[in-house]
Amino acid sequence: MPRRSASTKFGFFCAMTIVLVLIGLLVPSSNAQAQTEQCPTYDFQKIFYTDYYPGTRWDNSSGNLTITWSTNKQIIFDEPVVRSFTSEELVWVRNAFQSWDDALDSVKFLEISDSSQANITIGYVDLISAPNQSGAWAYWNAWWQNNLRYSATIKLKSSLTAWFSEKSQFIHTLQQEIGNVLGLGDATPSDEYVSVFEDPFSPPFGSIPLSNFDTGMMRQLYGESTCPSTFPSNIRAASELKARQEADALAAAAKAKADEELIAKQVAEAAAALKVAPSPPMIAAISTAKGTALLILKIPGVSGTGGPVTKYQYRLNGKWINAIFNSNHQLTIKNLKSGASQVFFIQAIGPGGISVSNSVQLKIR
Repeated sequence: MPRRSASTKFGFFCAMTIVLVLIGLLVPSSNAQAQTEQCPTYDFQKIFYTDYYPGTRWDNSSGNLTITWSTNKQIIFDEPVVRSFTSEELVWVRNAFQSWDDALDSVKFLEISDSSQANITIGYVDLISAPNQSGAWAYWNAWWQNNLRYSATIKLKSSLTAWFSEKSQFIHTLQQEIGNVLGLGDATPSDEYVSVFEDPFSPPFGSIPLSNFDTGMMRQLYGESTCPSTFPSNIRAASELKARQEADALAAAAKAKADEELIAKQVAEAAAALKVAPSPPMIAAISTAKGTALLILKIPGVSGTGGPVTKYQYRLNGKWINAIFNSNHQLTIKNLKSGASQVFFIQAIGPGGISVSNSVQLKIR
């Protein structure tokens, strides 16, 4: 992946004489906020080693500043545009502006087609070699009066097609340039923070949303809260998380209700079954030995639509006797009178009632 060399610099041009005054921007935060989260302040003089001009920024005193931008300009400050952005690159330009739009409450960016009315113009140029932009891959210029910025340009070096063909690298470059145009400088790479202002560039490239570090610095510059809970991107993420959690809770509740309804249905079906007598069983009988009969349960009472069976009984000598059939549904009855003709039938008994089988007449051996 292409990397910008350590000698790469981003420059600045001012069209009028100004006096730079260091302004310490204090970020208001309530005691309640301070007690619940870290709301940092940033020492810009220590963080930025170049391209930082203390006290200069765009005028957001109205609380609702709109900064317009355009890619339709044919000349970017002092150099002609050599090629237009592709439709894909134009989307990336919008992504980069939107990432800063999302970081601030009081500043918004608006794309316009009339470049003559745009506050910021951007385009591909040759980026000619000059003392103030030697070795640069991109370059920004800004103009201000009484420390209030009102116009800016951003040049991208057209020959760096390999670097700018990668979405993340393209967006990262523009995020830094736009951040410079807004008033922050370039920072030395550090393990203590993740920032688009690190020069030379350090990954991750083109992060959206911007890091809390970059968002906090820009919000401090524009007098907004640096408490992460107030960042629009974090508020949106928290809102989306809450929406997902609520959706998950609703889905879980719907599943629980469906499970409850299924259990209720099964209980109701079981209860209904208890009110139904078993289906009438069917038997057969053979005499297997002297004084012995074998009853065969051909169709148990649990078959069909009948209710459950708790026990079987067979009738013998005017009495009902509990019948214990084996695993083959067979029952042996002994001590019967040899040569006698015996009629056999059984009854299936369940919670829902009693049903009686067919009768079988058998001559006992």
